[in-house]
Amino acid sequence: MTELAQNTSYGTITSITDTEEGLVSDTVTVNYYTQDPNGSYALTQDWQFSRDGIEWFDISETEILDNTMSSPGNNSIRWLTRTGTNNLDHIEDPTVWFRMKLYNNINTSAYIYSTAAYIDNNMPPSATLIHVSGEQTGNITFEFETNDAENDEVTITGEYSVDDTLSWHPATLDSINFSWTNINTYSLSFDGVDDIVLIDPINSLNNFEIHADFKSTGSPGTTQGIFTWNTGSNNSDIITLVINPSGFLETQLRKGSNSPHAIFGEVDLSGDNSWHNAKVIYNQGILELWLDQVLVGSISSIDIDNIANTANFEIGGLTYSGTNSNAYFMGLINNIKLINDQNYVLDYRFQTGSGSTLYDFSGNENHGSISGPLWSTDVPEGLIQYHSFIWKTA
Repeated sequence: MTELAQNTSYGTITSITDTEEGLVSDTVTVNYYTQDPNGSYALTQDWQFSRDGIEWFDISETEILDNTMSSPGNNSIRWLTRTGTNNLDHIEDPTVWFRMKLYNNINTSAYIYSTAAYIDNNMPPSATLIHVSGEQTGNITFEFETNDAENDEVTITGEYSVDDTLSWHPATLDSINFSWTNINTYSLSFDGVDDIVLIDPINSLNNFEIHADFKSTGSPGTTQGIFTWNTGSNNSDIITLVINPSGFLETQLRKGSNSPHAIFGEVDLSGDNSWHNAKVIYNQGILELWLDQVLVGSISSIDIDNIANTANFEIGGLTYSGTNSNAYFMGLINNIKLINDQNYVLDYRFQTGSGSTLYDFSGNENHGSISGPLWSTDVPEGLIQYHSFIWKTA
């Protein structure tokens, strides 16, 4: 660390942390140490990053958090690596450099540099096994769904348990049919006025997952239902996945007349014209909301065994049986799935491209009735496919 000029702060970047290799390096911490000949406070500015140490890219101030006039010594800022015009979204790179300048209300320092940091924003693949019903003997054929945002090559391994998941053992898999194919051919476009898809109710949900891909083209200010199950009564069980009036993704779970358990994000998604993946998980009293494979928030110790009501499931609306005209979604929806106790209940792949029926691929024939939405070829990036393998049990 070398003093550069009189009345000028100087320092060094000591480390970049919270990169969490193997997870998503969404918001990383840039730790730095400063000194000032007059003891003045300093502010960071002119942030840039490089992947080769030669070409540098500007980082806007909206991608830098916690940047305040700070006293000499150890300080830190946070860098949003996946947002902004120049970003590292979907990038995994072990050699990313960061540099910035210091300003003490008098002079601006020369750049101070980090060493190479490992930034991992390559989204991990996801997979879902399709439940096999009935008693099975001998070798068992499974189907499974996989998704990878970057279309990376992935491998599959398996384990099995015979003691209610207390212990796991390696499984021998054979005849793995594994090839990426883009089945995202169509989506449904909703006008935000009265477009909706209705599905007949089921008996109940216990430990469940909801998956949905969506792209908002509307504006904040109203609730927009993505996938909901709600009678509108203050005494009924509900589960909802919506964009709330602030533009944030939100889920609510309620049993009867009790207060709802709600989780919502902090990013305005209304009208961002980008595809997103949302996931709601409720398992053993824990409710989670996920956005683009990043955990938004969770609530634990929820005393709800199951939920049930007589309302239709709704895609693209939260209509309270048609009385709330402000709860329709404006944008596109694709890949809706509902899994209960590890069994597919609803599996909508949006493959038809025409007609007024949204076909259910779960095997339960819970087909949806399309009222208003138009078929569209605007679909999420990434490849999805249903694969199969044989588990050799003997």
